[in-house]
Amino acid sequence: MRTEPEFDGPIPGENFTSDTKNYPWHRPPEITDYDEALEFAAKEFKQPNALIGLETMLANGITVATMTDFYLTRNVGLGKWTLDFALVIAGPVAKTIELIAVQAGYDYEMGIDEEITVATKEMVADMVELIGEDEEEEEGLDDTPGEVMPEEDPEEGGGLMSAMSGLDDGPADKDTQDEMLGYSEEEEPEVV
Repeated sequence: MRTEPEFDGPIPGENFTSDTKNYPWHRPPEITDYDEALEFAAKEFKQPNALIGLETMLANGITVATMTDFYLTRNVGLGKWTLDFALVIAGPVAKTIELIAVQAGYDYEMGIDEEITVATKEMVADMVELIGEDEEEEEGLDDTPGEVMPEEDPEEGGGLMSAMSGLDDGPADKDTQDEMLGYSEEEEPEVV
């Protein structure tokens, strides 16, 4: 006896008929108020498991910015808030994590520290010197033989976006316009 193969795969377009509210991030967020979100984060960080997790990450050198990203992204996935709202509360959440690190006595890094370089007279003089050297090198390159590009006559027009040469200043006649639009002589454009 021969059995027919079963085709259990999705039919084309089945994804368009499925319920779009299957995932938490497809539904409206639970928290939309700024103060409510910060209270929620503070309560979550006070839980023993959360404190152990934060302290473990701090002890292993994870930056505060990375932990903030983990926390906010996880709650976006759980449907607590939107991604836009996560960006709004990122600063206070990072500050909360930083305070926990200070209270626990851990050495931590924020993860956003960038060294700001202030230009000094010596730096500017060095940059001017480097620019002068680059210009001298470029002048030396002009003397080498190579392909010579013809200079374009501004009267003829040139370049991709310039007007085509030989055109009058006025608009094209009706036959030329129809030809440009792709109308053949047999095909007349519809007049509305």
